[in-house]
Amino acid sequence: MVAKQDSNSHVTVLIVGAGPAGAFLASNLARLGLQFRLIDKLKVHTTGRAIGVVARTLEVLEQVIGPEITHNLVNNGHQVTEQGFWRNGKLTKKTESWDCDSLYNYYLIHPQLGIEDALQKDIQKFGQEVEFGVRLVDVSVPTDPEEPILCTLKHEETGELEYMTCKYLIGADGAHSFVRRSMGITTLGDTPNMVWGIVDAVVKTDFEAIDQSNILYTDKGTAVAFHWGNGITRLAMYLGSPELAKDVANYRDIRNYLSIDQFIEKISTAYSDSGFNLEIGEVKWFSIFKIQEKISADWFAADGRVILVGDACHTHSPGGGLGMQAGIMDSFNLAWKLKLMESGLADKSILNTYMQERREVAEQFIETSAKIIRVMSNMTPANTSPGLNSSYEKELALLYKRNGANITVGPSYNANELCWDGSGAIERNYAFWKSATTVRPGQRAPDVFDVRQYNLKSQKKSDPLRLFTITKYPGIFNIMVFTNDLNDEVQYNLSSWSAHLEESDAFYTKYKYKRGDLFAFHTVTTADVSVIENTSDQVNRFLSTHSTVILDRENQDDSSTGGQAMYGSTFLTAAEQREQTAHAKYGIPSDESGVIVVLRPDGYIACVVCLEDWAHLDEYFDGILGGNPFASANEDPLY
Repeated sequence: MVAKQDSNSHVTVLIVGAGPAGAFLASNLARLGLQFRLIDKLKVHTTGRAIGVVARTLEVLEQVIGPEITHNLVNNGHQVTEQGFWRNGKLTKKTESWDCDSLYNYYLIHPQLGIEDALQKDIQKFGQEVEFGVRLVDVSVPTDPEEPILCTLKHEETGELEYMTCKYLIGADGAHSFVRRSMGITTLGDTPNMVWGIVDAVVKTDFEAIDQSNILYTDKGTAVAFHWGNGITRLAMYLGSPELAKDVANYRDIRNYLSIDQFIEKISTAYSDSGFNLEIGEVKWFSIFKIQEKISADWFAADGRVILVGDACHTHSPGGGLGMQAGIMDSFNLAWKLKLMESGLADKSILNTYMQERREVAEQFIETSAKIIRVMSNMTPANTSPGLNSSYEKELALLYKRNGANITVGPSYNANELCWDGSGAIERNYAFWKSATTVRPGQRAPDVFDVRQYNLKSQKKSDPLRLFTITKYPGIFNIMVFTNDLNDEVQYNLSSWSAHLEESDAFYTKYKYKRGDLFAFHTVTTADVSVIENTSDQVNRFLSTHSTVILDRENQDDSSTGGQAMYGSTFLTAAEQREQTAHAKYGIPSDESGVIVVLRPDGYIACVVCLEDWAHLDEYFDGILGGNPFASANEDPLY
């Protein structure tokens, strides 16, 4: 057992639950310098649970922790690129559901336990451990918001009670969250009468397509297969009907309703009736469960001091494999906002954007998952009407196609103070991003797959890089300055802006962390190196001292879209999008004389302004950041 801290100890953040959402939040907080403890009531996590990892999850793991974590996960996982739909032993439909504009253009089959283990090892680098076998048994929240939260912990191995305090209590403790129930937060939604079974086992079969994602519609029920590699496959099957669900009293009792042998017989028969032999050997994990589709009425309590993430505030059906992804993204969204609050740079009202943004995503995921699981279960989702000559497999393929981007790289956020839609800006700026660019505030910033970094001092180019390997995380606003070239107009505007950044009323000067960077500047240009080396003194200082210089490929126009990229549209395939230049992918017109795109610390687009309208960046940051108690007039100057 991890040595427990002294009684009456205090920590800034207490995270309850060391699943992916809680552990990833801890990884972020460790890098952001926020003190935390991470506890879990279980003595050890076992096999089972989620197995699928989508592109956006892999991207943020890489951005926060580094490429080594995704390298290990990918090498030890199984990449799924196709999804097959079968009926009566025949392939009736095949889709490339997971292809997307990402390096990780596939669905990675990797058990949740392996991801948790990787995250635990990551926080160990910062001298932290997951405290397993430590249960939160009581919470008391003082009415005075300045007083800490009182928590009672029980160490399961010894039975000892520990009394400690925290400023923030994070409930990452799953669908039956003790934190949520302690705060009296109710859940909204449904537990539909749908029962599924899952087994992870060593499988031998003559079903050659087992190495991809497959859904078999049979007279005995719908069977789903996801191959892990190393001979292990997850097999899932819809077990029936509302009648079956009514036969048992509650969710937990269902687990004992059907034995493992009975389940194996059912799913083996489904495959044999389809003409395939299926032999199930060693069983790694088995579960029977009812679908749950619920969302918390509130995501925080006690004036924002108690916050829920992951399954504690939303539960989905397994259709689409979105639950673990949503929890990890909740934590990514929350961590940097906690950092801004604790640094005195943002008011606690910033937490409203956490619930606003992530609740909208959770609602979309619940709706999408609900449709997918119903079509998998030979049901017609509510408020839908299948077309003439349609079938369940055709409808399911269509669902995956329509929701492909939301599943793989995630939905966009709606406009708010962090995703600035131009409100308050001059008409030209508002019209600019509305019509002249294809990226939008609130959208995931796209990666670019072939850029080079240029060091103006050494006059050396890097090898080809991805844009995501240059931008900095977590907790940092990445400010991208796109210039097609560095003509006199661009240099004039860039010189004026960079000179302003040194002034006392500029956002860069006013808002700083006590330690570490809050802003990172990147100039993305198609200009020739000889032009870059001969800019004005002010521009040269900015490019050589403070901004990275990113060389974009030339000939960024795409004739198929009228000289402008159509990011995320149906005009270009995912493969074609991956080939685009930075200017094309971000939709910067070839005749535009400079554009600034601000990326939030979680990699979503914050705002877009013309370079000549740089003053609106002060307006944006003044709207979300408060006074800075740490900076002095001479601290960390721009040059």
